[in-house]
Amino acid sequence: MRKIYIESTIPSYYTAKPSKIPKTHERQILTKKFWSYATDFFDLYISTMVLIEIKRGDPEVAEARRLAILPFKLIQVSENDNELAEVYVRMLKLPQDARADAVHIAAACLHKMDYLITWNCNHIANGQNLRKIQDYNLKHKIHIPVLTTPELFMGEDK
Repeated sequence: MRKIYIESTIPSYYTAKPSKIPKTHERQILTKKFWSYATDFFDLYISTMVLIEIKRGDPEVAEARRLAILPFKLIQVSENDNELAEVYVRMLKLPQDARADAVHIAAACLHKMDYLITWNCNHIANGQNLRKIQDYNLKHKIHIPVLTTPELFMGEDK
């Protein structure tokens, strides 16, 4: 079965109250469709970095996120993941507060995920960054997952 790394924005959109902002509301709906589809046909993974990030904010909402991801397999972020993340931070010129984003990418690469699903298009599902990651990973023989959003992953048919 194909493997999907679920980044923190996905459980956040999945468990959030319906937004009044149209774009956010649309993403919530797409996330729920993705969630229903992916849980039936893929092995879903999170990392310890996801656990750290979803604990933030309102405790009740954080608990809803934690419960939602309980069935997913857990990747322990290793020293290798952190070292590759530091390479990505420098290479992509990410601000230090986006270091977690680099950890997500590194974990998905080193643990050979087929996909990394996210709504973070600033640092993760970003075409310019993806090109740099692909070039670096090809040169260093590191696995390259598809970095994408639920919408692009599913297409219009789902």
